[in-house]
Amino acid sequence: MNNKGQALIEFILILPVLILILFGMIEIGNIVFQKYKLETHIDPIIELYEDEPELISTYESKNGFSSEFSKDGNLVTLTLSKDIRLITPGVTNFLGNPIHIEAERTFYIDE
Repeated sequence: MNNKGQALIEFILILPVLILILFGMIEIGNIVFQKYKLETHIDPIIELYEDEPELISTYESKNGFSSEFSKDGNLVTLTLSKDIRLITPGVTNFLGNPIHIEAERTFYIDE
């Protein structure tokens, strides 16, 4: 008996699932990378907040995110946020589109 045709049909049936898993891993990797990039922008924003707060909006627009400050006494909480648009059609059904990510840090300032 020749099983080549059966193996081909099984491969064709499982191929869309494998492609969906592959692109899902790529999209999740992109989300993690974008979150990491947000967290690396926290330190320069804190320095701008302490030295030149008027330059924060220029830095935000250049890097594509938004920042929000909330102050409680001498503690300031900085929240950076960004919306990420996914590109894989099947993955957007599971994860939603766009995905909102945030990075947050609280720091102390002397006044």
